[in-house]
Amino acid sequence: MYLNNSLISHGICNGTIGVVTDVNPLEDYARIAFSVRGSLVDIDIYKHTYHFNINGNNCNRSQFPLQNSFALTMHKTQGLTLPRVSST
Repeated sequence: MYLNNSLISHGICNGTIGVVTDVNPLEDYARIAFSVRGSLVDIDIYKHTYHFNINGNNCNRSQFPLQNSFALTMHKTQGLTLPRVSST
């Protein structure tokens, strides 16, 4: 699941579900396949670096704006057409 709104022009926003198809650690990007307007689109997602201060110490954290989404809530699935569903 994508956790950013930086790709709205591509039809991808916070919460969009995709599949990781490739990770390139040398160039710090991951290729993600998203379903956008009925077609699959491969987009390279680059790491974001966040700078912050903790107790007077400068810190930074680099990460992909992605999160595993093995399960979805009922609220997230409203309005989606899902090919297979498993419920417990």
